[in-house]
Amino acid sequence: FTTTTTPSSAWLQSPRAPPSVPLLGQPHHSWRYTYTMTAVTTYSANILYIRSLSLQSLLASRVTLMEVIFLLQFGSLPGAAQLHSFSSLVLNHTFLHVNLTTLVSSFRFNAHPGHMLVASLSTLSTFYANADPALVSPHPYLS
Repeated sequence: FTTTTTPSSAWLQSPRAPPSVPLLGQPHHSWRYTYTMTAVTTYSANILYIRSLSLQSLLASRVTLMEVIFLLQFGSLPGAAQLHSFSSLVLNHTFLHVNLTTLVSSFRFNAHPGHMLVASLSTLSTFYANADPALVSPHPYLS
């Protein structure tokens, strides 16, 4: 068994790529391939665009993290009222239960951060059981 690593774009342009692989620029949604086409980020002539706004203009206007999150989620930069309501909505959902901080502090000093993250994330469901999508709706993933 041997493995070789090649960049995904070089592999997609390879003449030996399987026929099920779409041509570059065509969207596909498969866990097998790392290249997916999105409407969020594009590039042209070495300029990166995020939702049709160039990254240089975003950096020049000194947008905040909340404004970038709003841009990525809704497709446009928010106004002052939208930013205030969106920021308060996000910040209301950032509180952690006190016992979760106790759990994190109980790890050994040399515990691996990945293991701490997995344990903490799996413990969140015991604190916020009402956030389980299966309890909210009988068909949570159908829209």
